[in-house]
Amino acid sequence: MARRTKSVGKRRGKRSPGRKLVPEEVLWIEGQIAKRGWNKTEFYAAYETANKGKPLPRDPKRQLQRIFQEKDPTPLTPLVQANLAATLSMTFEDFDAGLRGCLAVRGGRRKGAVPDQGSRIIGAETAGANASVIERFQESAQRFDEQLLADYLTGVGFAEWMGNRDDWEKTVRQGREWLEAHPEDLYCRGMFLWSILNKGNPSEMVGILKETGRWLASALPPAAGSAGHYDSGDWQRMLEERISQLSSGSVEHPSFVRWHLEDTLARAALLRCLRFQEGRSQLQSEFTKLGGDVEKQMPIRALFGSTKPGEVDSWVAAAVAQADRWAGFEQESGLARLCLIWFTGQQGQVDRMQFVIEQSRRWLERNPRHTFVRWATLWLAGLCPECEATTQLIEESALWLAGDAPDDERLARMGFLWLVGAKGTAEQVRQGAAQTARWLKAHPADDFIRVVYLLFLIRRRAAPEERKRVIGETRRWLRQHGDAYGITGLALRLCECARS
Repeated sequence: MARRTKSVGKRRGKRSPGRKLVPEEVLWIEGQIAKRGWNKTEFYAAYETANKGKPLPRDPKRQLQRIFQEKDPTPLTPLVQANLAATLSMTFEDFDAGLRGCLAVRGGRRKGAVPDQGSRIIGAETAGANASVIERFQESAQRFDEQLLADYLTGVGFAEWMGNRDDWEKTVRQGREWLEAHPEDLYCRGMFLWSILNKGNPSEMVGILKETGRWLASALPPAAGSAGHYDSGDWQRMLEERISQLSSGSVEHPSFVRWHLEDTLARAALLRCLRFQEGRSQLQSEFTKLGGDVEKQMPIRALFGSTKPGEVDSWVAAAVAQADRWAGFEQESGLARLCLIWFTGQQGQVDRMQFVIEQSRRWLERNPRHTFVRWATLWLAGLCPECEATTQLIEESALWLAGDAPDDERLARMGFLWLVGAKGTAEQVRQGAAQTARWLKAHPADDFIRVVYLLFLIRRRAAPEERKRVIGETRRWLRQHGDAYGITGLALRLCECARS
């Protein structure tokens, strides 16, 4: 038998293994994501949607996390690089040029140099001319990160989106200290309530719900109802200044900042509504006791011991499984359904989220007046890529809100307007705006849905002429009504500085 030659026996060349990203490149990619106003869950969903039909791993989210992780990252292959470029609506060449620009600024380590154990950014040895450039870049990036995280108005949003667990916990501690001294700061209270519900473990989530419930049930401070009271001065001035910066284009990550300010201001309007309602509405009563009600449930209490401070997402899979069993056993329990929706959103698996949305739509057909579950289902749909289930949920919610909805359905209406503004079709936006205008005419004293309508639908989706008309109507309304904390006026300013 003839001996096989080397050329015959040679294996085919392997696909390029790629290379590991350096911190500057990760920061640049995160900046491109921030420009689109995406949080992490929305980015993962966009990645799967933009690359549908392409070869993807079983868990794209985990793949990306490993590529971006700080310690021993997985190499970025050309295939994943192409997928990232498609997600960010960039050509492969433009995306590659952005990465190469980061490397040019960073400079290079000498071949064989051993990296310093205390830093990923600078090697132990660098060319003399490049060392100072790299050092300045590192210092600048560190100052930039610290500046983002220390920002009162948006720091917790950046920590939640692009920081690690330690960064996020630090901003939460600072927020709690601030609230102890300024308990009526609705902007800060709404921001940290939502952030802990989004990122906290079950114990932390129950804690913030109970804390918010105690605050809602507490007595109002003196001079209730007077504009300019309730610690609104500092944050109102800071927000006005930031709006001016948005108008002049002098804000880093403007899309992310704008959406964060709008979302947080809408949550402040919700808290204002709950705080100042005459008498105790059903929504206020349920919101006040929600944390205590959840804490009493054995399936939730069983999770407390398995979620220790500092653990990063290790509890999520167990919480989803626990809530799924609970919801299966107590099929009509609103609390079980609410916890399943919330934990599924934290897990962020698109297929699972879509399955739970379908389940919850059927559950709402049997329990149409459960406001919390309807609101949470709308929230979960906002985390998923556009799909038929989202369109159907918007249409079903519009019918419910126009029909025999509870007298106090404002929380669900808030979620509906956010989802329509984020993912609704042009026709759904038109119908949602007309429906909300009719609702506001029937509820002329309302100052919560008016803010949500301005920020989520008019600012984000209305044509310039329509936006101008609604702004004028709201200004006329404001001259005849109070504006505790100045929230409605701030919403108007955000709406006015929208790009036409």
